[in-house]
Amino acid sequence: MPARLPDDVLYRIKVRLDCGESVAQIHDATKVPLSTLYRLCLNFQVDLFGQAYPPPTVVLGHKRLLLPAQELVIYDICWFRITANVVAAIAQVFRG
Repeated sequence: MPARLPDDVLYRIKVRLDCGESVAQIHDATKVPLSTLYRLCLNFQVDLFGQAYPPPTVVLGHKRLLLPAQELVIYDICWFRITANVVAAIAQVFRG
């Protein structure tokens, strides 16, 4: 799969398309292949994506290991231990 076009080239293509230039004129000015220009015309003009390239469809990362409810329980347990330790430390400081 070829690399994506730089942002400045995409901007120049978008401006030329908005001005109503033909694909052949844009090809002569930017030296971008015609097939790429036709595909970009579809992506820019048909409001499918609103950008030059479609958004990624692959989910990055891994699935969650815990359910949100389980995360809340763990958070509550950790918070209780932290506050209990702080209270114990404060009580020990003021005892002495």
